[in-house]
Amino acid sequence: MKHELVYRGSGEGASRLILFFAGWGMDSRPFGGLRRDGYDVMVVWDYRTLDFDQLPLSGYGEICVFGWSFGVIAAAEFIHSYRERLHVTRCVAISGTLCPVDDERGIPESIFKGTLEGLDESSLSRFYRRMCGGAAGYKAFSEVAPRRDIEELKDELRAIAARGEYPAGGEPQLFDAVYISGSDRIIPTANQHLAWKGHCNVNEIDAPHIPDFSMITGRETVPKDTMACMFSDRASTYDENACAQHRISRHLVDMWCDAAGSDRNAGRVLEIGVGTGAYTRMYLERFAVSSLELWDIAPGVGSGLPVAVDCVDAEPAIAEVEAESYDVITSASAMQWFNSPMRFMWHMMRALAPGGLAVVSTFGPATLGELSAYRESALRYPDVRSIERMAKMVAGTGDEIRVATEEIVVNFADTRALVDHLRLTGVNAGAQPSGVPAMRRLMTSGLRKLTYQPIYVLMRKRK
Repeated sequence: MKHELVYRGSGEGASRLILFFAGWGMDSRPFGGLRRDGYDVMVVWDYRTLDFDQLPLSGYGEICVFGWSFGVIAAAEFIHSYRERLHVTRCVAISGTLCPVDDERGIPESIFKGTLEGLDESSLSRFYRRMCGGAAGYKAFSEVAPRRDIEELKDELRAIAARGEYPAGGEPQLFDAVYISGSDRIIPTANQHLAWKGHCNVNEIDAPHIPDFSMITGRETVPKDTMACMFSDRASTYDENACAQHRISRHLVDMWCDAAGSDRNAGRVLEIGVGTGAYTRMYLERFAVSSLELWDIAPGVGSGLPVAVDCVDAEPAIAEVEAESYDVITSASAMQWFNSPMRFMWHMMRALAPGGLAVVSTFGPATLGELSAYRESALRYPDVRSIERMAKMVAGTGDEIRVATEEIVVNFADTRALVDHLRLTGVNAGAQPSGVPAMRRLMTSGLRKLTYQPIYVLMRKRK
């Protein structure tokens, strides 16, 4: 197995890493242009052996794993072995399955054997052409084509086939998201759909076997550094402009009160995504706490609160918390900024004491839908069914789950007031217009309303 760091996200390196497991026959050359602000990018290839311990990963606070083609199976092995040892969050499978050689869920066995037995320079070029979907894609790919020895590639195929499927075709939810190429001439599209049947987040894209990786990694990873700076800069103007967010906070407090009944002693409380502290002040008016811990990724927020706010990234931080450390974990409008809400929820429930409450909110796909013609969202907004499935997957036997949603429409005097709302609240960290022409179209659109779709989640751990 080989690896190469092909991009440093900032200066001497970023605290976050995209770990990209390439497909069979690859090296780092086709992926030299893979970029994501705030993330280093490391490419892994050559699966004759799987020696993950050689990867220099110890300095990263967060690792997002992407597996492509036969790299999906290697990525699955890595996730299974290292998700509790390293801060692994978002995991994405692209144009591959957990059954690499399979007539129904992978590459048909006859095609695999034919590829292995007839492999030479000419057949490898034909393979690359099919992988790229035709002559046009192959022309661009050929400029950065891998430089691998044919006998080495045969050995790699034999090693992949010998390992078989992982693990016996199980654990598909190792991956947060799956991308299936709709015009795949390597692993049949229908086989991929069957292999991922039942997965909660499958996306078919109009692409050959080798898709637009920059699009996928950009869609599947959150620009946390940009977001943190944006909210830190807007802290002084947030409260007077965030009317929808204040309504969401009040709803969360009401849910919490309803679940607590007459008991107003909240015990040990952890709040994630404190921001200006508006939500914090709301629940402190209703509940007594024996200890309060406040986290936010943005520096310098939450002034005037009873305790200082710890500037931390909640996703890796929650994984470090000891089990049963809190009686309540709560978060208002922060979970959409996590790379893997499902893994966060799992660690959240692990960190709750028996009988403890998790009271959190995120946003659904209708959020800021009016802006879709003017910008590309930096965030994924899972729908309420997806959030409910995540909650059920992480919940233990006997845990209580409540999931609800609503739509909040905010009206503005004119488009300028709407744009000012985005700027003064900082929510445009995930909704930036795509360049000057798009901004001009927005400003002349007459748009005067925005929709927010909060999704509320309350989970009670069994006693």
